[in-house]
Parts: sequence; C-alpha cells; structure tokens
Amino acid sequence: MKDVKEVKDLRSKLVILVICVIFSLLSSGALSQTRAYPSETTYIPPGEVIKESYFWAGDTIDFNGHALKDIVLVGKNVRIYGVIEGDVIAFAQKVMIVGEVKGNVRAAGETVDIEGKVGRSVSLAGKYVEVGKSANIGWDVIAGAQRLYVDGRVGGDVKGSASEAILAGEVDGNVNLKTDELSVLPTVHIKGNLFYSAEREAVIPKEAKVDGKVVYKPKSEVPPKPLPAGFPFAVKLLILLGFLLTGVIMVLLFPRHMREISIDMVERPWAKLGWGFLVLIATPIGALLIALSVIGLPLTFILFGLYLIALYLATPLVGVALGAKLLQLLKKKMYPNLYASMAVGTIIFFLLGQIPLIGWFINLIGICWALGGMQGATTRRIKAGRLGPEA
Repeated sequence: MKDVKEVKDLRSKLVILVICVIFSLLSSGALSQTRAYPSETTYIPPGEVIKESYFWAGDTIDFNGHALKDIVLVGKNVRIYGVIEGDVIAFAQKVMIVGEVKGNVRAAGETVDIEGKVGRSVSLAGKYVEVGKSANIGWDVIAGAQRLYVDGRVGGDVKGSASEAILAGEVDGNVNLKTDELSVLPTVHIKGNLFYSAEREAVIPKEAKVDGKVVYKPKSEVPPKPLPAGFPFAVKLLILLGFLLTGVIMVLLFPRHMREISIDMVERPWAKLGWGFLVLIATPIGALLIALSVIGLPLTFILFGLYLIALYLATPLVGVALGAKLLQLLKKKMYPNLYASMAVGTIIFFLLGQIPLIGWFINLIGICWALGGMQGATTRRIKAGRLGPEA
C-alpha cells in the first residue's frame, strides 16, 4: 500500500513539472521575438546588453549581461549572474540564478537553485529545488521536487509538493505543502498560516515563528485505488511494430537524409533538444494564431496535420540516432547499417518510454531531440535552395 501511495505522490509532482516546463511557456510572450544562439558553450559578459528576447540552446551558458526582455534558456548547465528585465524560462540539468530577475522565473531541471532576487513569482520543478538564504522572491514560490529547501525571503506564498520539504526562511504569506516529511528550522518566520499534509506531524521549534494558524492534515490511511494497468501487452507490441515499419519505410525512401539528421542529432544533442522544444511549443501556438483569420483555417489544419505526423515520426528518428550511436560503440564502425540502427534504437527508446513515472519524460526528451533534428534538416534545405518550386 505504501508503494502505491508513493507512486501517486510522485505522479502529482510530475504533473507540476509538466505545468512548469510546458504550460508556463505557453503563457509567455517570449517566443514571438526570440533570437537563437546555437553554439555549444556561450558566455555573455558583464555590460553586454541584449535588447531583444533571447533564446539559447546548447551545453553551457553563463549569462552575466543585461537582458531588456525575456530570455529562454535550454541546455545542460544554465547560470545567470546578470540582470533580466523580463521573465526567465530555463530548462537544464542544472539551473542556478544568482543575479536579478525583475519578472517571473520558470525553471525545471535535476537541480534548480535560486540565490538572487526575483521581482515576481518563481515556478520550479526538479529533483533538488532550493531557494537559498540570499534569495529574495517578490511574490510566490510554486515548486514540485523530491527535496525542496526554502530559505531567504518570500514576499508571497509558498506552495507545492515534495517528498521532503525544509522551511528555513521568512515567508510573508501562507505556506501550503503536500509532503512526506516536513522539517521546520528555528530560523523560520511565517507571517501567514502553515497548512501541510505529511506522513507525520512536524516538530516546530520554539524559536520558529508562525503568526497564523498551523494546520496539519495526515495523509489518508484509506487504501488507494489500484493504479490502472495501462495498455495490454498486445496493444503495446502493435504500436512498436508500427514504429518499426514506419522506420523501415523512412530508411528505404530517405537513407541519406536519415543518416544526416541522425549524425546532427548525435553531434549537437543539446542544441537539437532546445530547438525541438521550441518547435514543440511554438507550432501549435502559431497554428492557432493563423486560425484567427477565416482564410487561415485551411493552413491551420495542414500545420496541425504535419505537426502530428512529425510527432509520430520522432520515435523511429530517435531510434536511428540512438541505435547508430550504440552500434558505433559496440562494433567500432563509423557508419553502421541504418536498418539495424533504426531497429535497435527504436526498440530501446520504446522500452525506456514504458518505464513507470519517468517514461513520459524520456518520451518528451526524445520527441524534442527528433524535432530539433527535423528543424535542422529543414533549415539546411532552405539555405541550400532545395525547397523552391522545382524541389
């Protein structure tokens, strides 16, 4: 019963992750004016002013400059030391914000660390999420994490979900947390109410201050409903066979393009992931905007059709890139057989996508990776002039 409860709690945290990374991006106006800097490592020096909205994808970025509008950063390591006048959206393995953000911060990663000043709210999701001692958040903190640590000063409310939550700073509003274990340190000062649910009641030190009410709600002891079994094995097998058949057709018809795209995906994974994430979000938004005009409806339907096709083709495309890399390592061949690469990679990627709790995230990463590869191939063809009327 405990295992089932843990699964349900983790699912709620994953929902918060989806909201922070995707839905918050939909509500941002940054995508309409972004500029891309696709290099693997980027350093923005102090004093450099970025006048337009800034989109970057790659391996590592150190942002020390001054951004006058919003910035969107996707990569392995994202570090912000400068001043951002607008909002920040960051998606990376490790996100650290030490500078000043005058708008909102929406960040997700394995580790998310806020140590600077944020004028409005922060929405954070990750394995380890920390609002450090030097942090100053103007509005609310909304977080989903395995371990959540809140110190510094929060001008609004603190709310979210975590396996372990630690409160150590000053909160001007209310605290509302769902957690397995809550720790309240002596340095805490909550000017509002403290609402929380946990496995057991937290020990609140005498030195800690809670000006409002403290309301503890034990986690329900009623046995939860069993989790749905999901698709039967036969259905999953048919889906996998469909992906494999599609992959064979793609390799048969477009062998050179499949190899070029897969090589590009392997050589520049973070850049492809960033561009793919942008395509995943911007395409349906653009299609809906076109639909606002009556004459744009046919084009909207075409765009959505192409979008759905691209999402389906992402799995065999990831299979080619993943399988080629694995066979290169195993067989020491520079260019392994495309059919074998596709089959091996597609099966592995499909199985990884079935892992409970994290399978959806693996699928999301794979889709973004593949969409980035498609975007790169399309851009190259446009630059080469092969998409003209005669193409």
